[in-house]
Amino acid sequence: MKTLLIIPSNTMPGVREKVAADLHPTMDYEALAASLRSKPGDEVDVLDYRAAESERDPAVRLVRKAAGLNAALALMAFQRRNEYDAIFTNAENVALPLALMLKTVSRRPRHVTIAHRLSAKKKQPFYRWLQVHKQMDAIFVYASTQRDFAAEKLGIPRDVLRLIPFHADHRFYRPLSSVPVQTNQICGAGLEWRDYPTLIEAVSDKTDLSVRLAAASPWSKHANETEKRALPEHIDARRYDYHSLRTLYAESAIVVVPLYDNDFQAGITTILEAMAMGKPSSSPERRARSM
Repeated sequence: MKTLLIIPSNTMPGVREKVAADLHPTMDYEALAASLRSKPGDEVDVLDYRAAESERDPAVRLVRKAAGLNAALALMAFQRRNEYDAIFTNAENVALPLALMLKTVSRRPRHVTIAHRLSAKKKQPFYRWLQVHKQMDAIFVYASTQRDFAAEKLGIPRDVLRLIPFHADHRFYRPLSSVPVQTNQICGAGLEWRDYPTLIEAVSDKTDLSVRLAAASPWSKHANETEKRALPEHIDARRYDYHSLRTLYAESAIVVVPLYDNDFQAGITTILEAMAMGKPSSSPERRARSM
């Protein structure tokens, strides 16, 4: 079995060394690749943004310039389709253009993808009208609301949709007895659909609290609503690296995940990381039901 993993981000150089040094959680694509390689004879290759940026093929360079790195990655996967038994795409920004390309050929490898939010209006025509799911053998979703929407509104067969749990690296995010808890400190983390303005307003006059917000995400395109905002002295918002984020969780009494109303798994990463560290977490506006 030979599998191609398409990662629409920059894989991190030296991350394995950082994981070994307990400075970084294991990335999900690294865990998946290791699992797929565990059977003797199985092979896994990975393509990421760096591969797309360095690719010299004229067609890929043209697509990269005209449509961006996600489309370039999709084309690279399409060009290599006959070399693999399966292609895994971990986001729709690559899965959708790849599926459109695969519609043009009679034979293809198995295509497995993760769909983070099928209900987004800009994505719905690809499934309803272009029927791209026919070029996807399995679609993993993290929230039952997304599974049900895909089946009932988009007409995707339920046997293609697979509801799976979300994840956190419990070996990295674990209780740290060496870090003293600041009983007056609460924290929040992440960016996807975060309602930080409401949280800030709620605690703005609670000067006995220390509020620390790790308002950043390597994946989310949601606006950071803490930027260019005057904050009271007891509230701080900035970016944390993974090691510093773990320390922030450890020293905080509670992890708060303020969310705008949504229909998918926004906030679940922070919630699971907090749980893994033995921290109580609060997320009053969650609607999406994650397994």
